[in-house]
Amino acid sequence: MAALIISITVIGIYAARVLTYANVAVRPVWAWWMYQHKALGFIVLVLVVIRAIWNVSRPRPALPAGTSRLHRLIVHVSVGSLYFLMFVVPIAGIGTAFYAHSLNKFFGLFEFYGPVARNVPTMAKFKLAHQITAYTMLGILVIHVSAALIHHFILKDYVLRRMLFTRRADRIGRSYAPLMRPDRAPRNRPGSGDG
Repeated sequence: MAALIISITVIGIYAARVLTYANVAVRPVWAWWMYQHKALGFIVLVLVVIRAIWNVSRPRPALPAGTSRLHRLIVHVSVGSLYFLMFVVPIAGIGTAFYAHSLNKFFGLFEFYGPVARNVPTMAKFKLAHQITAYTMLGILVIHVSAALIHHFILKDYVLRRMLFTRRADRIGRSYAPLMRPDRAPRNRPGSGDG
């Protein structure tokens, strides 16, 4: 999901900042990249809805033992912010496309125009919201991924594996604990003899 979101953001920046709509000579190329940007953005929105339903229906794996209250708060705020922005960014993008009344193509399978009349002031508001929230989400995502890598390579805990394989998170946590630093390993593991 993270790689897909970063890819979509890069495509959007490339189309908007490098090619630009104002450059008539490359406008067909700009349009092609924007079609991909919009189609992938819609896919992300669908995947986020599915993942949100999945997370609500199943309890999230516990963080490693010894995680401080502040650390847990930061995790909850960052994850909540990411999910909120993963909803808002594509919705703002859809609003931009609809009020621009521009052509939208979904990987060549079908195409359609925005269902509402062109309204430039409203489109501009949606576009600004789309850009601000997209950059904010990208920043939080980079911090989130960096923190996961720090946990994996420096703190030597199982947070990254927990993020990638949530179904087996508890088992991964137990099996990965011997590879952690002694002060980071979960205590009172079954069969550890610690009581």
